[in-house]
Amino acid sequence: MYLKADVAITYALFIGGFFLEVCSMLNFIMSPWTWSVLKGRKWERFASLSWFIFSSDVGWPEKKQRWPSSMGQYNFLSRSSSVSMNRPRATLGQRVMTVVRRVFVDLVGVKEEKIMWMSKVLDTWYVDADEMTLECVAKEIILLDDELNCGSTREWTDFGSLLKRLQTELYGDFAYAVVHMHILTELHLSKYPLPSDMAAAAAAAEDNEAVDLGMVQVCRKLSNYMIYLLVAHPSMLPITTSSAGLLKNWQTRVNMAREITREMNEYNLQPIKKTLEEMVSMWTRLLLYAAGKSRKEMHAAQLTSTGGELITFAWLLMAFYRLGDSQVRRVHIINTAHQDSARKAVYAFNIVRI
Repeated sequence: MYLKADVAITYALFIGGFFLEVCSMLNFIMSPWTWSVLKGRKWERFASLSWFIFSSDVGWPEKKQRWPSSMGQYNFLSRSSSVSMNRPRATLGQRVMTVVRRVFVDLVGVKEEKIMWMSKVLDTWYVDADEMTLECVAKEIILLDDELNCGSTREWTDFGSLLKRLQTELYGDFAYAVVHMHILTELHLSKYPLPSDMAAAAAAAEDNEAVDLGMVQVCRKLSNYMIYLLVAHPSMLPITTSSAGLLKNWQTRVNMAREITREMNEYNLQPIKKTLEEMVSMWTRLLLYAAGKSRKEMHAAQLTSTGGELITFAWLLMAFYRLGDSQVRRVHIINTAHQDSARKAVYAFNIVRI
């Protein structure tokens, strides 16, 4: 007689393994490299099948872009928080994952890190890497270049207190700092109206000082994208722990979202245009720091397989401006006293250390 937990795990592994095999086969068939090989060997029928799958909706080709036309998204609070917030509706995959957690974690007692691989698939969704997002990335790279050339520094009037509090984590535990900022960002963005609120959008369009709801979406995209990289592509970030290990570490902290909610009262962040723009700059610089620290081999592999992530686009543009660890001018996360003085460097966050 088998235990219910063993039966449930066996079925979950079988279904999950079968699903991964099907996805792997589709990814192989829909690859343009596969089509090229089949075409070169005159296997016209197989080449036609490969091209049909690649050019159709089968296999979700928009997620396998040749360039960052889409961004992966993963929201930490959508999977673990009971805090009531004004945020977009959950995707179908997220709703399915919620049912999976209730069955396997709550009823059967399976540890959640054991089903992390399912969460990477079901809790992940994709959005357009719109022109506004790419412009924010390009603008911040140019600002970093200007700061290095002119010796100027960026002032963080709204988020200076947060950066001072997290300066140790930013330097020593980048993953912790990203998740902390992600939760704080979601709590702050919940103060803004959703894009579906047409009345608020119309009012924003008429008032030049009003919050641009497009920037709200850019901020949320960048925040979710960094968590997506943390979960799906941790090797592209300057971290030492795995996504499952980070998840387990954060689950041991009780009511983390509520603690950060109380912490936000100290910062007194208001839902205004200036605060939102500073938050977008903060997330963009986190992305640029991660891009500068990433290895060029990782981006080369991305370019030859899926066409590259948004972080690859940032890495290439930074290389053009000779920014990053692989270039002559490094990007450090904060202005610490222990830096390599032999090479020029710029700081993502120039703050006063406590």
